[in-house]
Amino acid sequence: MTFDIGYLKEAENYPTLGPAYFDSRKVSQELLEKYGEQDMKEVAQKAADDLYIRLLESFENHFLSDTENNIRGHITRMVDNTVTAILGGNQWAIDKYVMGKYDCEKVRSSLASLVSKELKDKRVEDLEKENKRLTESLRVYQDRY
Repeated sequence: MTFDIGYLKEAENYPTLGPAYFDSRKVSQELLEKYGEQDMKEVAQKAADDLYIRLLESFENHFLSDTENNIRGHITRMVDNTVTAILGGNQWAIDKYVMGKYDCEKVRSSLASLVSKELKDKRVEDLEKENKRLTESLRVYQDRY
């Protein structure tokens, strides 16, 4: 197949289409004549089916992966929030996980063992810093009045 110069004349009436449009239309018509409309429908249907399967697999993989990550993050936050609530002294968490009825002996034992000298010393250090800050703040207010 070679380019037909006649397409240049035909394209003058349709400048937005150009000669390549008319050439490609002729090629597609020849293909339909050669292979038949039914053959082309089968090829198009096979391509559509393959595309559908690939799109579905891609969607499922990304959707499931995203869902898995969201669930993992939610569970991690739940555990972190519960531990923070217990160690932070939130009463509901203490009542449920430390002073409750089910397997709380293990939790109480574990928490008691965590109260080491190092932890106590760190808490005293925190309280001394807070005391210093409050004393300075009080001094500032006393100097104003």
